[in-house]
Formats: sequence, C-alpha cells, structure tokens
Amino acid sequence: MRKMIRLTMFMYLASAVTNLYAGPSEKRFEGEWVSHKDVDFGIHLHQDGNQLTGYHSAVTKDGSRTDTAVDGEGPPSITGTLKGDTAIVDVHSAYSDAALKVRLTLHDRSLNWKVLQVKQSGEHYIPDKATLSKEN
Repeated sequence: MRKMIRLTMFMYLASAVTNLYAGPSEKRFEGEWVSHKDVDFGIHLHQDGNQLTGYHSAVTKDGSRTDTAVDGEGPPSITGTLKGDTAIVDVHSAYSDAALKVRLTLHDRSLNWKVLQVKQSGEHYIPDKATLSKEN
C-alpha cells in the first residue's frame, strides 16, 4: 500500500514538474485579445501551425466610429505568419480600403500590436500601437 501511495505521489510530482518546464503551447496566439486604452480594440486569432488568421474590432470611446470585421462573416481581416513569439500580419480595415502591416509580439500574457507600414491608405480606427490582454 505504501508503495502505491509513493508511486502516486511521484507521478503527481513528475506531472507538475513537466507542466512547469514544458515548452510553450503550440497555439499561444489563438484566442481573444483586447485592449481598452484609447480605443476599445480586440482581435480574435485562429492559429494553424505558423499561419494566423483572424478578425478585428475597433470602436472609439464614444462609440461614434467602428471598424469591425465580424468573425466568420467574409474573409478574415487579419492574415499572416508567425515565427517564435512574433507574427507579421496584414490587416484590412472593415471601415475603408486601408491595409496595414502589423507586428504582433507575444510577452507572457500580453500581445503587443504595432503597425509597421500602411500598405494602402484610407480612414481606419485601428490603433498604431496597443498592448492586448488575453480574454478567458
């Protein structure tokens, strides 16, 4: 009986240590990310290997302007590839024909968003910089 208890305790301890030091999850970018700083901004990302697709929503604080691509309605507004903790994506505004190149950088439980280039100009409400937190 004591051997069984020791074996069970060892298995729990080994599992805990393995989970603590295991490599990062393969789908770390996947999910809902939000920021409520200057603009209410959120993205919903789908990850398939090193490919990212997703949809965005940006709403001014007074709600007078929105730039929202609804998830599942039409083609994704966000497409790109990731390498390690960084992804380079193209973002197409739902408000106009604006197209942006954006770098996403993963830091623990936050995702930094930075517009690198305006590929096609047009009015949009997508922030140039944002730190997004993962929604549960």
